Amino acid sequence: MIRVNTERTQNPADHRYIQDSVLNRTLTKLREEELVQRSRESAFPYHTTYRITASGRGLLDALLPLARWAEQREYENFQRLPRAAPRRAE
Repeated sequence: MIRVNTERTQNPADHRYIQDSVLNRTLTKLREEELVQRSRESAFPYHTTYRITASGRGLLDALLPLARWAEQREYENFQRLPRAAPRRAE
């Protein structure tokens, strides 16, 4: 498994994991659509690197405004939630 959030925190809920099979399936689909490019190192230490392609960058540039819009809507909806009355000190 690969840990997405690498910051050290005390709250286990702050750490999200991606299963290897899910990551591999996703990267394979992205490669098939030519959104990322894979390169494998043939010398030790062996590793694989993925880089975003020009098509992938174009898609990302198109999706980022949509993601920002959704994030803003979520924030606005959160602001509309009813708030609990503050507790009085007794």
